Amino acid sequence: MAKVKNELLNALSKLDKNHTGHWNSDGLPRLDVLKKFAGREVTRAELTKFAPEFSLMNPVLPEDTSWMDSKVEDESAPEDTTVSPAASDAPVSAVAEASSPSAEEAVLAPFSAAQPTDEIDLVKQIGEKETFLKQARERENRATREIEKAEKELAALIDAKTAKFPPMSQADATREFIAAQLQQRMDKAMSAKKLKEATGYDVNSKAPIDAAMQRGTGFNRGRPKVPLTAQG
Repeated sequence: MAKVKNELLNALSKLDKNHTGHWNSDGLPRLDVLKKFAGREVTRAELTKFAPEFSLMNPVLPEDTSWMDSKVEDESAPEDTTVSPAASDAPVSAVAEASSPSAEEAVLAPFSAAQPTDEIDLVKQIGEKETFLKQARERENRATREIEKAEKELAALIDAKTAKFPPMSQADATREFIAAQLQQRMDKAMSAKKLKEATGYDVNSKAPIDAAMQRGTGFNRGRPKVPLTAQG
C-alpha cells in the first residue's frame, strides 16, 4: 500500500496546474494523465484516500514527503516470497481466508482498471452535453432577438396604419351609416325612374288591393258604427 501511495503522489507532483489537459471539468486530476505518470492504472478511490484535498484549486500534496525517497526503496527491496511454516501448516480454510481480498480491497474493487475509461467516457459525455446546452442557449438567444425584432416591426406597422387610417369614432360611424342609407335610397329611386321611362311601369304605384283599401271599398265600407252605450 505504501508503494501505491508513493506512485500516486509522485504522479500528482508531475501535474501542471496551467495545463488544462491535466484536469477534468470538476478541477480534479484526470486519471488517464496519472496513468501515464504513474505507469499503471490509477483509481479515483486512491486519490480520495491518499490526497483527498488535491485539486486544480488546491494543488498541494500532503505534508509527508517521505514518498519522494521511499519509491526507490520500494522498487529496490526484494519481495519476500517465502512461506512461513505456520502458514504452510495452516488449514485450507485459513489459507483461503488469508488469500481472500481485504475489506479495503473490497472497497476498491468497483474502481477497476476499466474505471478510467468510464471516466473518460463520462467526461466526453459531459463535454457533449455542455456543447449541446451552449448551442441550445445560442439558438434561444437568436430566437429571442428575432421575436423582439418582429414585435417592434409589428408595432411600427400598427402605428403607421393608425396614423394613415385613424380609427373611426362613434359619431363618424353614425354619419357614414346615414350617408350610406341615403345613397341607397337615391340609387333605388333612380333605378325606378329609369324603369318607368323605359316601360311606363311605376314601381311606386300601389297594388290593386292596397288601392282598394285606400279608397275604402269592400265589405266594411259605410258600415254604421253604433256607440257602445246604445247597445243592449
